[in-house]
Amino acid sequence: MPNFQPDHSDYQNTCFIAVVVNLRSLLPAINDVLHLNMRSWKETISEVRARWVQKYKYTLEFQGQHDAAELLGDILWEAPAYRWSEKKTTTFYECRHSTETEHLLSMVVLSLPEEEVTTSVSVLVDSYLERQELTDLKHDDILCGVCNQEGESSSSFQGVQPDACVLRINRYTASM
Repeated sequence: MPNFQPDHSDYQNTCFIAVVVNLRSLLPAINDVLHLNMRSWKETISEVRARWVQKYKYTLEFQGQHDAAELLGDILWEAPAYRWSEKKTTTFYECRHSTETEHLLSMVVLSLPEEEVTTSVSVLVDSYLERQELTDLKHDDILCGVCNQEGESSSSFQGVQPDACVLRINRYTASM
């Protein structure tokens, strides 16, 4: 797959598409969504850029640089067999009320610890699911009367899990 074709700007800086397309043997969803066996490389680039409303269009502002992980997430979102259901429970300390929200994920985004340590994927998943202390929680329960309070939040995976789960591991955190 060519990465750069100087004759047309729509085909420049396409390495992020090539990265994702090269995962097709590991994740059949990529073939299912993009129909790669029926398309040339140029047609694949055009399909990616057209399907997501020009989200991945080459522009001088961003110099055509896009995130392969973001594209993979968009593709997996269109493949329901790869969706996970996550339930997040938030408990408010002062009033002891609890809220639950459930949402779908196309991949689980994990973060490496801030300090440089040897770790494993299972440790990163456990860290993702562990309880987190929260401050200044906005509580919408009028009967409670306590708006800004502390609490904790935890997550769990629900229902039938897909045969394959895509884990994206960020190499940085917002505080780094």
